[in-house]
Amino acid sequence: MGYIEGSKNIPLGELINRLSEIPKDKPVYVSCQVGKRGEAAAKLLSENGFEAFNVIGGYRAYADYQQASSSHNNIPAAQPTRAKDVKPDVKLNCSGLQCPGPISQVFQTMNRMKDGEVLEVKVADPGFIPDVKAWCSNTGNTYISSETAGSTTTVYVKKGAAAQTADANTTKGATLVVFN
Repeated sequence: MGYIEGSKNIPLGELINRLSEIPKDKPVYVSCQVGKRGEAAAKLLSENGFEAFNVIGGYRAYADYQQASSSHNNIPAAQPTRAKDVKPDVKLNCSGLQCPGPISQVFQTMNRMKDGEVLEVKVADPGFIPDVKAWCSNTGNTYISSETAGSTTTVYVKKGAAAQTADANTTKGATLVVFN
């Protein structure tokens, strides 16, 4: 793996006992190698009062971005989007469906949507998150964010690719926690 400058390395299994090491007055960005443990860590931190975000794609995505930005200095950093800030154009409830039902419904619904519109999908299976991320990556759509409340996971997906317009310096004052 590598190292993200300014990050604190806390193994996921130790996180619950080391919460006092993480400041609550700043957003916390969590990362692992590819993003799965980061998703679990962000959920645990959110449940304990932190404003936490998973770095989608983990360290590999970060390293790819760093490599690309060193050769293209004008590429801005993509910023995470909070689920509560997303305004969906279409809502889809797939809570009673088992795999591959939710992805099939997302595919059919997205085919009827216009570029730039946002789909909100409610599912009962948190395993849907990596599925929809992979689906977005393979279809040219954009995974925006997700949140889990009780047994319901809500995922937001935008039809089409994300426009990168954020200023690369907007994460100043944030905390990044890396999991191994």
